[in-house]
Amino acid sequence: MIQLKIGGQDVTEAIVPPIALEDDVTTGPVSMNVTLARVANLSVESGNIVTLYINQKLWFLGFVFEWKNTSDSKKEVTAYDPIKYFLKDKDDFAFVKKTPTQVIQFLCNKYGVKIGNIVNIPIVFPTLYFRGDKNLYEVIITVLTEAKKKTGQKYWVRFDNGLQVFEKVPPQKVIVLGSGLESSEYGESIEEMYNRVRIVNRENNISVVAEDKTSQAKYGMMTTLEEYGAKTKAEALAYAKKKLAEMNKVAKTMSITHVHGLGEQRFWCGDYVYVADPTVTIAANGYYFKKVSYEIHRNYVRLSGELSFTDDLPIIEYEAPEEKKSSNSGGKNSGKGYNSKAAKAVREKVKEMGLTITSSRRSAKKNAEVGGSKTSYHLKGQAYDVAGPKAKLDQFAAWARNSGLFRKVLWQVKGHYDHVHVDWD
Repeated sequence: MIQLKIGGQDVTEAIVPPIALEDDVTTGPVSMNVTLARVANLSVESGNIVTLYINQKLWFLGFVFEWKNTSDSKKEVTAYDPIKYFLKDKDDFAFVKKTPTQVIQFLCNKYGVKIGNIVNIPIVFPTLYFRGDKNLYEVIITVLTEAKKKTGQKYWVRFDNGLQVFEKVPPQKVIVLGSGLESSEYGESIEEMYNRVRIVNRENNISVVAEDKTSQAKYGMMTTLEEYGAKTKAEALAYAKKKLAEMNKVAKTMSITHVHGLGEQRFWCGDYVYVADPTVTIAANGYYFKKVSYEIHRNYVRLSGELSFTDDLPIIEYEAPEEKKSSNSGGKNSGKGYNSKAAKAVREKVKEMGLTITSSRRSAKKNAEVGGSKTSYHLKGQAYDVAGPKAKLDQFAAWARNSGLFRKVLWQVKGHYDHVHVDWD
């Protein structure tokens, strides 16, 4: 049994099936799209509360963000759960001696998002500053990313009649999808693989590398860099090896379409399921949902899902914002060093493309250790090295050369086969 209410009005009888639900953790909120017949007294306004119950269980709670009347006498409505408001809000924040739990609770209370069960994460951040460059959902993901670094525990976030933040642990009950399976596809990807991990602590002048030469020979070198507060090289190397084991993997993915009755469990991103596909032997394994789409009809639902062996949230690492400095207007590269237009453009492009900045300002000692030129712009704080998959570095280098922002772009020349160097005046 389906019940849909908008603005407190029961509009179930006006539903033109199917109702569509989309759940994708990379975008944040669950969305709902529904078409209604324009019956007498039907009223829908932006901001209306929307609730969808199936067999008296709440499947969706959100707000109308868009509606329109169509020429065939129907009304199309789009609603999102309250995480949508986190995407819409950006602001400056300074969190001092706060736990991740306290940060998330503060954001929920300040921006009017109902709090559900939020796990107590017993670590304290000395300081976290955000200068409006991230929306609030990205702030939450950043906090959980940093918490994972310190606790080693995975976390998940969703809105289920309140914001839920919980530890990801192996499921006690495994749901099997078999009968009703309409289609399945299986594939592999190295898009998010890294087979060379560099860990640095610049304050203690520590830099270590863990790598898999066999993997590099087969797939090519893919390097990631991470700042980590190791006190010794041994501690840094142990952490690098741990990260390498996590990231040096071929991602096995699967997509399915499954039809079942209204009484079956509702799946969310991050849920675990066992797919029993008799036609594809290798697909008969346990997977986590990366994306869940539902078509809800009067008497059945069609579930479409993208699945993966892994169940991580997106990774957004914390970077302390640079001090804002006055800059001259009118110059093509106003500001200096890492506050310049060129430096900001690199950081934005790196974030957009999923690349990694592996080197920025160097001391004279560090520059000598890595074999840098005595006139290197890294010494001036006017250079970046950027690493990532070769195909993406090709694109990044082409963008850099065409931007007109840089004095020099070095790629696929001696000493620059695994990273792109850019510097500016």
